[in-house]
Amino acid sequence: MDIELFNKLEELRNSIINDESYLNLKRDDENMENSEEVQLLCYKKDMAIVEYEDILKIHNINSKEALESKKRLNHIVFELNSHELVKKYNASLVAFNDMLKQVEEIIFKGIK
Repeated sequence: MDIELFNKLEELRNSIINDESYLNLKRDDENMENSEEVQLLCYKKDMAIVEYEDILKIHNINSKEALESKKRLNHIVFELNSHELVKKYNASLVAFNDMLKQVEEIIFKGIK
């Protein structure tokens, strides 16, 4: 690879990791990881998924048991997604992905 191109790519990488959207995403990710509330909700969601999958091994998807389990799972997912730290993280993720999309559009402009 051309050394000049490599240097420009390194500069782009540094610009991205110093961008406010990336820094916000990292901060919000760390805040979620350090939140006992969020971790507990994630654990509950994972257990609800396991329960639902186990029920589907035994019962039809439209059975009373499956529908009740799916309802519990949906409630836990809603609770998790409604948590302030998760909402903040998701907003930061959208902003970061928007920035990456802009970078991609600039890099590949005119290339088919």
